[in-house]
Amino acid sequence: MQVFKDTSMIQTETKPIYILLTNTGSLFSTAIGFYTKQRFNHVSICLNDDFKAIYSFGRKHPKNPIVGGFVNEIETQIYDHFVGTSCIVLKKEVSLEKYARVHESIKRFETDKLIYGYNLIGFAGFIVNIPIKRQRAFFCSQFVGEVLKQGGVDFTSKPSELVKPSDFLGHDKFVPIYQGDIIDFLSNPKKHLDSNELEFYL
Repeated sequence: MQVFKDTSMIQTETKPIYILLTNTGSLFSTAIGFYTKQRFNHVSICLNDDFKAIYSFGRKHPKNPIVGGFVNEIETQIYDHFVGTSCIVLKKEVSLEKYARVHESIKRFETDKLIYGYNLIGFAGFIVNIPIKRQRAFFCSQFVGEVLKQGGVDFTSKPSELVKPSDFLGHDKFVPIYQGDIIDFLSNPKKHLDSNELEFYL
């Protein structure tokens, strides 16, 4: 007799990836918003519930907008410099395999962080919807889109060079879990992650 195994109740184990959309209120952020017509124009990625490491491409030093590259935004203390930074935190569950691949991709950037710069030319192309890929240079949403792509996390058909922060906000697989002051969130992430209440607005 042939026995068929019922797999309908089997659930694939997952881990969360967090996407942070921020608005520092800086002159650069304001200028970007003028073109994008969006409130949140910077995006970062975090892989842990304690939010001790938040990765992106941006300022290496909070007071210097010129020098940019791969950064851990907790280490650069960017949010302490721009007091009142607002944010939206999004959550996406992915398989353990995809989580590991995204993690490996970020670690490769971190290991070679000194050779990476900010893709200002690519960002100019992004503004006019022309993808410009440069070796060893990224801007924030390009970086996040790239590590997700390398991890097999599909969310858009766009090339990484044209991924916008608003693409994450408008995607039904990225669930908003917090909106407000980022310092308030980072002071106790667990409180907000455990909360079932979210007043979400734009």
